[in-house]
Amino acid sequence: MENKLNFKISSEVYPAEKERENKETIWEYYFARKIAFLLAPIFLKLRVSANQVSILGIIAGVSAAILIMVGDFLTILSGAILMQLWLIFDKLDGIIARYRKTVTPFGEFLEEFSGAVVGALFFSSIGLAASRLPGLPPFSFQFAAHLFIIL
Repeated sequence: MENKLNFKISSEVYPAEKERENKETIWEYYFARKIAFLLAPIFLKLRVSANQVSILGIIAGVSAAILIMVGDFLTILSGAILMQLWLIFDKLDGIIARYRKTVTPFGEFLEEFSGAVVGALFFSSIGLAASRLPGLPPFSFQFAAHLFIIL
């Protein structure tokens, strides 16, 4: 597959094991990955490095968790959209690193750090946001915030 900016998606850029791994999650495979492939030529042309994309992703993910944690409905929705941007950046950094052949131990660290930190913050923020919402039948009782996060 090739686009107008001469970015070719090859098995080097997106190996078969990545293809199989991402088929497990419908959203990642059919949407996030395809959006990342659409954005890749733009980021490559702007000479943005894979590590810079990872850092942008971490910023988006942490910001998303904060918005979800402290917000009302619209702020939580904004946080959810930012969380999807984090997922797209998470795909995009690997595509850029493999395309430019700049896979480094620091880049792999950023990838793991991003997943661990944003994942933990995301679920914690959902717990805090849900603990503030009124109960819905049959769960009309309210949990304490720390108990809700643990659950």
